[in-house]
Amino acid sequence: MDTVIGHEPVKKAFERLILNGSLSHAYLFTGPESVGKTTLMRMLSARVLGTSEEKIAVHPDCSWVTCPVDEKTGVRKTILPVESIRDLRESLAMSAFSGGWRVAVIEDASAMNAAAANALLKMLEEPPARTLVFLRAARPDDLPRTIVSRAQVVRLKPVASHAIISALVEKGAGMKEAQELARIACGRPGIALRFLLDRQAYADWRVQTETFLRHLHLGVADRLALAKHLLSKDELTHYDRGLAVFQAWEFVLRDGLRAPESSRRSVGALERLAQSREAFRRHTPLQLAFEHVLLSF
Repeated sequence: MDTVIGHEPVKKAFERLILNGSLSHAYLFTGPESVGKTTLMRMLSARVLGTSEEKIAVHPDCSWVTCPVDEKTGVRKTILPVESIRDLRESLAMSAFSGGWRVAVIEDASAMNAAAANALLKMLEEPPARTLVFLRAARPDDLPRTIVSRAQVVRLKPVASHAIISALVEKGAGMKEAQELARIACGRPGIALRFLLDRQAYADWRVQTETFLRHLHLGVADRLALAKHLLSKDELTHYDRGLAVFQAWEFVLRDGLRAPESSRRSVGALERLAQSREAFRRHTPLQLAFEHVLLSF
């Protein structure tokens, strides 16, 4: 289980459950974005089905459910519709191709609409034999209590910096670079790995942090102008692009907690940022979500 950075107690616990044949029928993985939830679900799915992580996406006994892509725009939607869960239920009702487990991974569980959540609840109430369901959400509160109560909740905490640094060095990063990326990641190895492997993403992140820093002490009009012109019209509808901006701003504000003279203001701004990011996830227009943060100074 070395592909997952950190989370040693969780990995050991699942190893015991798999060896003892005592897995539950459903697990909900929660924790900060990029902390390793998806990576862990992929690794566990491969382990249960006796295949490699590289092949798990095409394994006939593994169903991976995410929000569908809009056919017109090519952008991934932010709602997981009931049809996706119904298709999953039909798939899981069939016998396993290999004669063993069938695994379902619902990557965007918090994006389910009410009908999808109800369809999933029925499946969890009467799960097919030898079926394992993995769900992902930032917090248990993001899902209906009825669903949470029928799954084992696995809370993933931020990963220690030394574990992230070690993993980055193994992947070819220099020590200084690994330390800097681990500092930026704030316990979320997915961020550090993405910036190590995608230099353009890292450069974009630096631009966003520098732009945000420049506007912190400007007037309201200048900050509102930033919210309006920060992203292009097309980018304003791109979910991942919006989250990347919030990620950069969050780093700046967390860094501000180290300075006594600005720590109180940073705490308040971080609270507003968390509210704005959640509102954006729940379909508030991105410009309004940006403005909510920028007006907190």
